[in-house]
Amino acid sequence: MKPLKCILAATLPLFLAGCLTVDTIQTRIQIREEGKPALLTITHLGFSSGEAKPGDVRKDFDHLISEWQGDEYLIARAKEGIVVRDRRVWEENGRINGSMTGLVEKIDGLYPFWERNGERILLVECEEEFDLAETNGRILKTENNRLIVWDAGEKVLSWTLRRNFESESIEKNRPRFARMFREYLRNPEN
Repeated sequence: MKPLKCILAATLPLFLAGCLTVDTIQTRIQIREEGKPALLTITHLGFSSGEAKPGDVRKDFDHLISEWQGDEYLIARAKEGIVVRDRRVWEENGRINGSMTGLVEKIDGLYPFWERNGERILLVECEEEFDLAETNGRILKTENNRLIVWDAGEKVLSWTLRRNFESESIEKNRPRFARMFREYLRNPEN
């Protein structure tokens, strides 16, 4: 059994370049009736860049837009077993957010779930910059591990990860990101 790394391609596809970061990652899996794929929604709240130079901040923003608009994102998700149905980026309260909704045939192929004794269990191993903040399951902690446990019959599995540190450059770049996003919406060809 491999643990869920908080930096999974499916959950954090937008972080792989530069210092693009996010405050909160919400994952929600809706298990549907037999024969229908699960509905997966991953929401990223509070995108920003940890870069100091404006040119590097621009590169992070451009990467975010490329992921939002580009075909490479769709291909990468398809290889993971996700058929993307919707992806969007928006501004809310001066923060840039993004979400992806897709269909997944086998959730245990995407995340390391296992079922035992009427429970669905997920082993979570977060990178040090994120904490497991909440879930609709039960969080069990040991000295070395964190598990999320749901009743096996639960039809909605959700959890939230939060960045656990402050950064002056990340906070300083939030308004830059919002400004760049508004400029992009006015003139997407540039």
